[in-house]
Amino acid sequence: MSLPQPIKPVRVEVVGIHPRYARLLIIEVELDQVPPPRWVECFDKARESLPWIEMHPPTVHKSKIILHPTDEDIEPEVAHTEERILLANQRWLALLAAEQTPAAPGESDSDVFSPEIRERIAAARQRTRTMSEAFNVHGFWRSDAWVTEDVMSLEGVTQN
Repeated sequence: MSLPQPIKPVRVEVVGIHPRYARLLIIEVELDQVPPPRWVECFDKARESLPWIEMHPPTVHKSKIILHPTDEDIEPEVAHTEERILLANQRWLALLAAEQTPAAPGESDSDVFSPEIRERIAAARQRTRTMSEAFNVHGFWRSDAWVTEDVMSLEGVTQN
């Protein structure tokens, strides 16, 4: 099964003035299709990588992205919206590609790490074992068992 086509902006139009804030315009960036909900999520999450430059972030409504810039901010907001569309497309298509790629039988998370990362993880595990033995808290560092112990009752720990 092939991946869908990326979402593309096809038209930008100034619709009017914001009904509540006279200083703001209403601009619609029309898309070539109605984006699926997962694409909209990717578009919204793109703000983490590309923080919005104005107070009023864009919203997706059917096949349009609605912007509310001032007269001076039209060009930067439209350009920023185009960047977010590109980033949303990259993330969305990567998610879809990952879902379509079946995992190899028996493949675990440790199999996908590079040898350097696996070595780092092994070294960290060894350090936690050493710490557990030094403080006589067997099981305290085992995150897989979610074991907790009263830290103040450990040998060598003094209360103030």
